[in-house]
Amino acid sequence: MNNTNLPQTQREGKLLTLDFHGAPLILVEHDGQPYVAMKNVVEGMGLDWSAQRKKLVEPRWQGMAITAIPSPGGPQDAFCIPLRKLPAWLSSIQLRRIALDLQPRVAKYQDECDDALWNYWTKGHAVNPRASQPFRVPQTLSEALRLAADLEEQRQTLSCKVAEQADDIAVLEPKAAVADALACAEGALTVGDAGQSLGLGRNRLFTILVEWGWAYRSRDHVVPYQNYVDNGYLQNKVYDYEDRNGVGRVGSRVYVTGRGYTAIQMRMHADGQRSLIRPQHMGRG
Repeated sequence: MNNTNLPQTQREGKLLTLDFHGAPLILVEHDGQPYVAMKNVVEGMGLDWSAQRKKLVEPRWQGMAITAIPSPGGPQDAFCIPLRKLPAWLSSIQLRRIALDLQPRVAKYQDECDDALWNYWTKGHAVNPRASQPFRVPQTLSEALRLAADLEEQRQTLSCKVAEQADDIAVLEPKAAVADALACAEGALTVGDAGQSLGLGRNRLFTILVEWGWAYRSRDHVVPYQNYVDNGYLQNKVYDYEDRNGVGRVGSRVYVTGRGYTAIQMRMHADGQRSLIRPQHMGRG
């Protein structure tokens, strides 16, 4: 493993180990600052170390160092970041993207871990100041600068999270619109609505259904094959109407079910066609 881009050091100054909810978290002094051994933090949260290690070598986590940590088998190199950067890293983890059973433990780390480590480093014992202490006004210039740097780092992290959430909402909104339209249409969408939500249009979707062998053309109508109706992909609803001369007629309309809509999307991706879902209101038609 090549880590030449990261500063390396032998253990210098003090080294402390804190039992945090059953996980041994390690603090080590490097260049006069407290650093955190990140593998213990990540594994203590129940997350995958290999994935987080790749994330930690990104430029935004500048300041990471490889520090030798004593172990029963001899000194072991550990990936460490400055303790002051830990809150930003913890905030970068989005609970909704991890397994439900891990979310309470990860949330506990996000709420308590950085404060516990800081107090353990500075006072020799771990407490959670969020639960018992008011905000402390910096008393020196160095404290004020450190607070300003920390707040700016947290602001940038929150800005990134807001941007990510906005992107997620942009993706989820059209999917919600499709779900609403399916519900309003008794569990199915007209081919016009389905084609619109897929970014194809009514006529193009009809053409695709015929090309795939889901339906066939009969005069000026497209009729679904019975096996795709029986399998729950398409519906063919018959209705009565009067033509312009007042003569009673019988017509039919093709609908795409929720199961069919999902199958169409999967087939499009498999065929290398990109589904262009557009966030807009969908009505029946």
